[in-house]
Amino acid sequence: MVCPPGLVDVPRRAAHFVGRAEEGALLVVEDMVRVLGEGDRQTLEAFVELSAIHRSAYRTLDAVRACSRAEAGLSAEPGEDHPETLMAGLNLADLYGFAGQAERARVDFEELLPVCVRVFGEHHPVTVSVVKSLAEPPS
Repeated sequence: MVCPPGLVDVPRRAAHFVGRAEEGALLVVEDMVRVLGEGDRQTLEAFVELSAIHRSAYRTLDAVRACSRAEAGLSAEPGEDHPETLMAGLNLADLYGFAGQAERARVDFEELLPVCVRVFGEHHPVTVSVVKSLAEPPS
């Protein structure tokens, strides 16, 4: 089967737009750090978003760095039992797995599971997802 000419360019075009989103997000986060401060909650949430954009661009190390900054700031305020802090920690653990650091991801998920149970409850979808992640053999 022959691919239509325009379809061949789709991955390249998609990569271009992800790259543009990444550039724009970096500029916004830099401005937020400058204006609001590194520890501002909106800035920390922007680091979480930046992490997701980096991941979609397969820039895993940058995604881990951005998510680590968010998780560290959110742990200080509003605290480790806050759902946003917990989700940032879970995203970071997931990123470690995505980056091929299965053991680091497993350790983080194990540490976060009791917090998930305490914050969300035993049967919450997030808690169930963490249990499933721990049940999977390391890749």
